[in-house]
Amino acid sequence: MRSGSRGQDDYLDQVPTHLPHLDTATHEADLFQPATLALAEGRPWDAEELMDIAARLNDREGRWRSDPTFREPVIVTEPANPTYADSTYGHSTYGDWRVGARYDQFAQPKQIASQVRSDIAAAVEAGYLPGGPGVTYRVRSANTGGDRSVYIHAHGLDDAEMLAAGEGTDGLPQWRPTAYARLVRQRLTDLGCQYVRSRIATEHDYAHVSTWIDVGVQTRHQAHPRSDAAVIDRTLIAAMHGQDAPAQ
Repeated sequence: MRSGSRGQDDYLDQVPTHLPHLDTATHEADLFQPATLALAEGRPWDAEELMDIAARLNDREGRWRSDPTFREPVIVTEPANPTYADSTYGHSTYGDWRVGARYDQFAQPKQIASQVRSDIAAAVEAGYLPGGPGVTYRVRSANTGGDRSVYIHAHGLDDAEMLAAGEGTDGLPQWRPTAYARLVRQRLTDLGCQYVRSRIATEHDYAHVSTWIDVGVQTRHQAHPRSDAAVIDRTLIAAMHGQDAPAQ
């Protein structure tokens, strides 16, 4: 949301000139507006940190967009069988199909998982997904006991890129996912779903999805909580049991 001041609007209008691969509207609440506010409040160091993040994201986006060997996942909408169309809404009660360009009805979850691992490696190399020290992507499959799934989890992603300060429903401060965090999750989902045929709107049962894709994203802080938070937890547990607080 913009303040309405001409100065701030002028500042935001300059973003595409310097960061042509980032969408101003998408990242405004996480990066550009907080940076503008930091400058107005005399905190240039905070603005610089936010712009460093923006520059990294811009570099990644530019890399994969200009990479002639990289292709985004393609998923198309396939109309439902008109025989079972709902007369009121003109489509199947369960919705249309979403079909990945690499969908193979005979592919097993293990095969899909193997392909997704290769796709993730290529996506990180191109800049479509974040990488770097401490960042890992794990893909596993299941095809037993009625569970036909591929699990895609990212671990150790950068906190500053993935989390922004927000406010909970109780009015207390809390971390919220940034627009980039949501984008990373969606891209991981699409990398898996390009091998899947599923309904757009339905309960998640295997009559309506060929293989279920489950995606998880975790930052470095979420994977390794700060030591002071762990000390607080231990202190509270000790107090509940009438014990002395542990030595720090």
